[in-house]
Amino acid sequence: MRIQQDKRLHFLGGAIIALTGSIIFNPLIGLWLGVLAGIAKEAIWDDFMGLGCPDMWDFIATSLGSVLGAMLALVVL
Repeated sequence: MRIQQDKRLHFLGGAIIALTGSIIFNPLIGLWLGVLAGIAKEAIWDDFMGLGCPDMWDFIATSLGSVLGAMLALVVL
């Protein structure tokens, strides 16, 4: 099964946001920042503002990336 490019970008974005937030604050806050970014993108940007097509799988990909970013911070920091 091939993962869509869009989902890969959501995953990478969540990981980067969570890792950055983890470095600046702590891994739990980094995780929440990544998840909140996914919510903001899908619920506010795509759905409420109508600037895209809301997709639950995009949110899930962003959240999974956030988990990876926070876990990397736990291992590295």
